[in-house]
Amino acid sequence: DNLSGSASLAWLAGLAGYRFVPLDGQLRVDDLRATVEGRELTDVAGQLGVLNANWLLFKPPLVFGDYRAELASTEQGHGLRIVDSQGQLKVEGQAQLLNANAYNVDMRVRARTGADERLTKLLRQLGRPDAQGWYRIRERGSF
Repeated sequence: DNLSGSASLAWLAGLAGYRFVPLDGQLRVDDLRATVEGRELTDVAGQLGVLNANWLLFKPPLVFGDYRAELASTEQGHGLRIVDSQGQLKVEGQAQLLNANAYNVDMRVRARTGADERLTKLLRQLGRPDAQGWYRIRERGSF
């Protein structure tokens, strides 16, 4: 209850058993409240942020920016909604962790005006943008 703090994404990835992830930055939680029963998350609320997100597969790294999301639970599961996006990479959308051990991601991204050309090239790998220049990221699955 009322958990606030931050840690590097690289450090957290190491705790999860990953030796390398191509995205770095600081993960920040503010006023996080979560309830876990056994090994299952039953309720969550608060704010989550990624500060100074950068893509490490370029030299020098490509800085994406800062992002803030709200976490909330509903009867269907737990959700994350992007509420603020600052930097070269604009992000909008949401993700849900559903009660049936499934997930659903529906987000869109685009480079802001004046962004590093490397970002534009990276985004093209996602396919074709829509008429407003957004690249859709839609993913559904289970675990």
